[in-house]
Amino acid sequence: MVGCTVPARGVGNVTFSVVLPGGASSGLPFEYSSILTIASILPSRGPMVGGSYVTVLVGGDLSLYSDFECSFGSLRVSGVMHSSTTVTCISPFQDGPGVLPFSLFVDDLQTSISVFEFVLIPSVVRILPSSGSLMGGTTVSIFGAEFSAPGLQCKFGRQIVAGSNTEVISSSL
Repeated sequence: MVGCTVPARGVGNVTFSVVLPGGASSGLPFEYSSILTIASILPSRGPMVGGSYVTVLVGGDLSLYSDFECSFGSLRVSGVMHSSTTVTCISPFQDGPGVLPFSLFVDDLQTSISVFEFVLIPSVVRILPSSGSLMGGTTVSIFGAEFSAPGLQCKFGRQIVAGSNTEVISSSL
């Protein structure tokens, strides 16, 4: 066995061989690639209908590359580099809720793998009553669908009502 330290050079493919004074071995492919890892993705979850702008923060220098794609499971979408460490992609439509492997491809090379969660979003069709006292305290019934997610909150303007002030009676009505 022989150990060799790889010399520095730019991204790309070269032919590797062992050379002795009498000749060289046959060549084998060796790929130089930048070590890119996903540091974070924000947000890491979005609605099944897609359309979320997902920002990928990468450990490594993206300025060495020109083509960016995000993969949500097996589906790839185009990405746009915003800085030497960030790329933004728009999440695609997904048939159902769930967690999918997420990866960034740069010049068709896959970086590390993370996850992206597709979630149901609530749909409100009616609230009763539709007005209440300035003093608060009015109980409002909400009719719609997809109310089963943990952490359900109601929002009145900028005020969020959560915890013991919310109760899920049915996931859809």
